[in-house]
Amino acid sequence: MDANPKVAVQWRLFRPGDGFVNVAVTPDERTRATLFVPDRRWAAVSSLKRAHVDAWSEVTEGAVAPVEMPAMSMGRLVHAFVRLFGGPPSLLQLDCEGLDRELMDSLIANVPTRFWPRYLLIEDLDGSVADSTLSVSYIELGKAGPSRLYGRPLVGGGGPDTMVPA
Repeated sequence: MDANPKVAVQWRLFRPGDGFVNVAVTPDERTRATLFVPDRRWAAVSSLKRAHVDAWSEVTEGAVAPVEMPAMSMGRLVHAFVRLFGGPPSLLQLDCEGLDRELMDSLIANVPTRFWPRYLLIEDLDGSVADSTLSVSYIELGKAGPSRLYGRPLVGGGGPDTMVPA
């Protein structure tokens, strides 16, 4: 799943056997969102936050196009997965270019704990996810560059070596 239509084309070209949904994931219930996409060389910097894209303007040379997209809340995304596959995802990877903390806070606030993913892999460029409500329910298991891996502890305790759904 990715909001960027340019990524959708690449995904379908290089991974034709995988499912793909071209939709923006939001922390709220809106059904449409504006994606801000820099010129074609910097499409990976696209974001629902114009300020995030503008912060890259020196690199992207300032050329940004707004693109209207269908949107789905974090809650609707997780509930759709549960309906399709009969349980929560084992792993949810998020690279949301500036919305990571808001999406994690939305997951914690709006999705019943029994549907939370066992593991979360999140790009956390500014460190805001590590300081969010996520740290109350997940344990950080490791990091590589800006990406952090979190896991849910065993009910009643346990550390990173005993990670199972709560």
